[in-house]
Amino acid sequence: MKKRAVIQCPIALGDVIPNLGMMVLDNAKTLGDTRAFGQRVQGQYHYWNWKTLRTDFLGVADLYLNKDLKPGDKVALATANGYWRLVFELAAMCSGLVSVPVFGGYPNKVISELFNFTQIKILVTDDPEIARDLKLGCWKEVLFINTNEPLEIKRTQIDEQALEAKMRAVDPHSLAMIMFTSGTSGVPK
Repeated sequence: MKKRAVIQCPIALGDVIPNLGMMVLDNAKTLGDTRAFGQRVQGQYHYWNWKTLRTDFLGVADLYLNKDLKPGDKVALATANGYWRLVFELAAMCSGLVSVPVFGGYPNKVISELFNFTQIKILVTDDPEIARDLKLGCWKEVLFINTNEPLEIKRTQIDEQALEAKMRAVDPHSLAMIMFTSGTSGVPK
């Protein structure tokens, strides 16, 4: 019988973070100007630090809350991968909402069926075709964003402490994401 090697990390793991919102907020506080995300934009790499991620994340969370979304409501994201998709997904999940990401390539009919199946409340998209062609189903609004340009979030006067308190209070066992996969078939399941 072969003896198995055990690898041990000399760094203590630290405290367990009970929910995703706390992790993002605590990382922003601790890591500040450290890079949090990098993306190639128009041929150049652009980086966002934790402070900026926190600001954008709180702005989108506030936007969601001002749309009368309630914990457990589903937010569909039909956008390209990138910084703003991350921000919109994190803001949804950290606010107690459920992110429903849909990746490109599915016909609009399939996307519409997925959205109706999951009973989404709002659709966030960067695809004018989806915004134009999908008829409103169970969702009441389409929020169109341009993920290729800096997004200016029209903000209300955010009470950051109250918003952070709501995020820290999200039940760590609540549903955060519903993901469809096509595997090798090309048909979502």
